Formats: sequence, structure tokens, C-alpha cells
Amino acid sequence: MNGERIPIVAAYRGVEIHAYQLRPRVENVIQPAIDQVFEATDPEALVAYAADPSHPPEARLFAAAGADTIGAPNSARPAGREQARADAAVWAARVA
Repeated sequence: MNGERIPIVAAYRGVEIHAYQLRPRVENVIQPAIDQVFEATDPEALVAYAADPSHPPEARLFAAAGADTIGAPNSARPAGREQARADAAVWAARVA
């Protein structure tokens, strides 16, 4: 990736949707995942969600941002957020 940003093709609930994905994946996987994060209120659950690579990168980054916003413990935040960013970069490199 050489420090390049992942291209953005749309936004859903204010969350940027990464390029190179089929519409069914966006509608059936990414948007429901973003909805799930949108409803979450527990900062530690958001950190755990952000750190779980089985979730879409867009939803994980949204969860990490939510954890920052609502006050996850400092000891929990960086790993989840940085892991989500790292996994999103790896994913983007695979599809580019």
C-alpha cells in the first residue's frame, strides 16, 4: 500500500465504505455490521469488536472510533484501534 489510503466509494451512517467490494457484501455484511456497532454502548465491547478480525474493516474502525468517543479504558483502546487499522491495510493490499 505504501501509505496510500484505501479508496472510498460510499458512506453508510457516516462510515466510509472501502472500494473493491461487491454490492451484496456491502449490503449483507458491512452495513449490518455497522448497524451493530452503531447500537453498541459498551466501550469495552467496542474495543473487543474492533480487535476481532472476523468483522469487516469498516465496522471495526467505526467500533474503534466509538470506543475512543465514549471512553474505553486507555489500556484497551490502542490495541483494538491499531489492529483494526493494520488489518484494514492488509485487506486492502490483498484486493488491490
